[in-house]
Amino acid sequence: GGLPQLLVGAGLDSYVFTRPEPNELDIGSRAMRWVGADGSSVVAYRTHGYSSDRGDVGTHLRACLADGADDESVMVWYGVGNHGGGPTRANLDSLRDLADDSLDLVCSSPAAFFASLDRQLLPDVHGDLTHHARGCYSAHAGIKRWNRAAESALLSAERWAAIARAQTGLEYPAAELTAAWRQLLVNQFHDVLAGSSLESAYDDARDQLGEVMSIAGRITNAAFGRLAMAADTLVPGSAVDSGVRPLVVFNPHPWEVRTIVEHEVGGSLERMNLRDGSGRAVPFQWGSSEATICEGRYRAVFAATLPPCGFEVFQLRPGRCEVEPSGASDDHVLDNGIVAARVDAATGSLASLRIAGSGELARPGTHAVAIDDASDTWGHDVVAFDGAETPFDVVSIDRVEHGPARTVIRVISRCGASTLVEDWSLGRDDDYIDIAITLDWHERARLCKLRFPTALRAGEVAAESAYAAVRRASDGSEQPMQRWVDVSGSGGGVAIANDGKSGYDAIDAGDGVDVGITVARGVVYAWHQPAVLDPRATYRWMDQGEQRFRLRLIPHAGPLADAVVPRRAAELNQRPSARIDTFHGGALGRSATFASIDGDASVEIVVWKRAEDGCGDVVRVCETAGVAAQFRATIWSRSVVLDLTPYQVMTLRIPDDDSDPVAVVDLCEWAPGERPPGQVLPTARPMIVAVNGDSATRPT
Repeated sequence: GGLPQLLVGAGLDSYVFTRPEPNELDIGSRAMRWVGADGSSVVAYRTHGYSSDRGDVGTHLRACLADGADDESVMVWYGVGNHGGGPTRANLDSLRDLADDSLDLVCSSPAAFFASLDRQLLPDVHGDLTHHARGCYSAHAGIKRWNRAAESALLSAERWAAIARAQTGLEYPAAELTAAWRQLLVNQFHDVLAGSSLESAYDDARDQLGEVMSIAGRITNAAFGRLAMAADTLVPGSAVDSGVRPLVVFNPHPWEVRTIVEHEVGGSLERMNLRDGSGRAVPFQWGSSEATICEGRYRAVFAATLPPCGFEVFQLRPGRCEVEPSGASDDHVLDNGIVAARVDAATGSLASLRIAGSGELARPGTHAVAIDDASDTWGHDVVAFDGAETPFDVVSIDRVEHGPARTVIRVISRCGASTLVEDWSLGRDDDYIDIAITLDWHERARLCKLRFPTALRAGEVAAESAYAAVRRASDGSEQPMQRWVDVSGSGGGVAIANDGKSGYDAIDAGDGVDVGITVARGVVYAWHQPAVLDPRATYRWMDQGEQRFRLRLIPHAGPLADAVVPRRAAELNQRPSARIDTFHGGALGRSATFASIDGDASVEIVVWKRAEDGCGDVVRVCETAGVAAQFRATIWSRSVVLDLTPYQVMTLRIPDDDSDPVAVVDLCEWAPGERPPGQVLPTARPMIVAVNGDSATRPT
C-alpha cells in the first residue's frame, strides 16, 4: 500500500502487474486506480496470465481478449520470457495471421495505452495488492535475514558517511554505496528474496549480500573512526595506565535512545564500572563473552541513554559497579517498574504482560509449535498454515542474568529433533522485552511458529508495510509484514517487532487475539506443484540447522497511533554501535548530536545521505502512525518546521551553503520546476492492417 506514493514521488503515474490474479483479488476490472495508504494514486492494469509462447501467440491473445471482453481495449504482453520480452519472428507471423476486420491490433506502449483510458471511469482499489504464494513470506529464513541486515547496514552507512564528511572531511563514498545498493536490489528479484530459487542461487545471494555488508561495514567503521578521533575521550585525573578505557557509543536515530548496549571487551578486570560523559554512574554488568578463555575477556552490558543521532563517550573504569540491581528476584519474572511480565513454566510463553497504564496484555497459551505443511515452496493455494500442531516441550527455565543493567530468563524447549533457545531480556529502563532466539530446526514438511497469546479481546491487528501500515482481520490467514505487527484493544496493545521475519498470522481465540510469527519452513527447494515429490528420491530441504534472530515485544497502554512501535522496531534493526578508543582531546566534546526530530513521535528520519549530484545532503522523513503530524527537523544548525499528512514520505534537500534554503524535493531529488522534461514517448502505430490489406503497408 505504500508503493503508489513512491511511484508518484519518482514521477511515475501508472503501474502494470499480473499478481494477485483475479481469483486472489477481485477488482471487477482489468484497469483501476490504485490508491495508496497516504492517498496517492496511480492508474494500474492487470495483465492476463504469467507468460506467453515463443511461437504462435494465438491462444494467448484470444485468452487476453476473452478476459477483457468488456473492455474497449486490452493490453497484451507477448515475447520470449516469463513476462514478455523480445518478440520472435514466429510471434509476429502469428499476429499477422490473426488479423481480421474485427480486430484492431496495435504495436504500442504502456504509456500510450494508459493515455487512451478514461481515468474517471476506473474503480478505486485501496491499500495492498495481496495475496499470491503466501509461503514466500517465510520461505528460506536466511535470505530474509540477509536482506534486512543489508538494508539496515546500508542505511546506517549512508548516514554516518554523510555526518563524517561534514564533521571531519572524510570523503563520501558515493560510488561504493551505489554499487552496494545495486547488489542488494538485484537480490530482491522475485524468486531470490521470495525463497523460491534453486538452492545454489542462495550461495550467490549469501556471498553478494555478504559483500554488501562488508562494504557497509568498512564505510561505517571509517566514519566512526574519524568521529571518535574528533571526540574528547580524556578522563580528568586518569593516566593511560590507570585501567580506564574510553568507550564511544553511536546512536543512528534522531531521537534519544535508552537501551541496552553490548560490546566485547578484552584485557579488562573482572571488577569494572562505567560512567557516562558527564561522570554519572551507569548500570553495568558483564555478560557472556563470545570467547571461552580463563580471564581478561568479557562482554560489557550496560543501560545507556544516548543523544539523538550522535554519540556519547563512556569510561570503563576499575572497581565495583556503583548501581545496584533492581527489579523482581523471581526466576520467572521480568519487572523493571515499567514493564512487568511472567514466563509460563509450562509453555515458555508469557502468562502475564503489563506496562504502566495498561490492562493485562497477555494470557497463558501455546507458544512454540511445529505445524504440518504439505504445501510446495511457494505455498500455492495456501490461505492459512493450519495443519496439525505439535507444541514444543519446555526443558528448562533459568534466570541466567540479573544485574544492574538487565535481567535475562532463558527458556529451552524441544520438538522432535529440533531445539529452541530463547533469552527473554528486560533492560533497566526499557519499555519492551527483547527475545534473542537460537532455533536449531530439523523438521521436514513442517513449519515453526512462535505464538504470542494476547488478552486483547476483539483486538485490531495492524502490520507494517513499506512506509505505511495496514489493518487486517484476525482470521488465521498467513499475512506479510515488514518490521512489526501489532494487536491493540481497549486495554492497550502489544506489538511484535523482528529483525528479519516477514510472515505472521493472527487468530481471534475469543478471549484474546493470538499472533503467530512464522520463523522456519522445512520445505523442498524450488518445488512447484503440481509436481509430486518421489518418496524414494533425495531432496534438499530449507531452513535445516541453526538460525539466530531477535524479536521484540512492545507493550503499550494506549492505541497504536499513540505508541512508539515503529521507533522501537527501528532501534531493533539499527542498533547502537560501540568502540573502544584511546585518550585524546576533540572539538566534538564527550557528547554530540548531529540531527534530531522534535514533535510527534510518529515521525522518523529513514534516509540521510549525500545528494546524488553531490551538492548538499538529502534527508527523507515519513509519518508512521497514519495521523497528521507536525515536527521540527534539525540537521546541523539548520532547522525546519513541517507538517506531514498520514503516512506521507517527504524528502528534504539541505544545501551545503547555509544561506541557501532547505527545499522539499521529490524522490528523485528534484524541487518543483527543476525536473527536466520527460522523454517524448513514441505514439502508437498500427502494426497490422486489415487482413486482406497490402503487405507492403505493413511495418517491417
